Amino acid sequence: AAVSKTAGWGFDSLLACQAGMRVLAAVIGNTDRRQTKGRNSGQQVDLKIWRDRSSPGVVQPSLGFWSLILDMDKVKMALAVALLVGGVSGYYYFSDLAQVLRILMVLGGLVGAGVVARFTAQGRELFAFSQEAWQEAGKVSWPTRKETIQTTLVVFAFVVVMALVLFAIDSTLAWLVKLATGRGE
Repeated sequence: AAVSKTAGWGFDSLLACQAGMRVLAAVIGNTDRRQTKGRNSGQQVDLKIWRDRSSPGVVQPSLGFWSLILDMDKVKMALAVALLVGGVSGYYYFSDLAQVLRILMVLGGLVGAGVVARFTAQGRELFAFSQEAWQEAGKVSWPTRKETIQTTLVVFAFVVVMALVLFAIDSTLAWLVKLATGRGE
């Protein structure tokens, strides 16, 4: 029996290590090729999976060249962090420069860090996720302008009515407390 609330509704089940293994399998790209369906797209994609020969079906990283590639991702992420820290540090170090130039240093560091991080495995995964999220947002049935205005007016009217009710309750309770303590006139 499925545990997920989305089981059977066209959503893929995500295991804790599944996303990382997909990236690793795509980076390593060793021998075993299968044709599988793309996510909700109906397209055939070529998925490469590294399989350990002693235990078939288990995704495992290889040593050597591919671990060097994965280490390069760490170097790229460190460079991205260094660019970001450099931009922010430049903002404070060059405090005698014009404010616009200092802000441009921060923005330059942020853009540089984003560009470098985009070419890491995590960056590619984030970019793919953001593209899918954008596509899903396009599928949403957004309300019309008229519906939005009507809903907003109903919310404002409700807030006004609740404010008046709470004011009446507060005033009545304050009057009862004054009457009970003998401070009422």
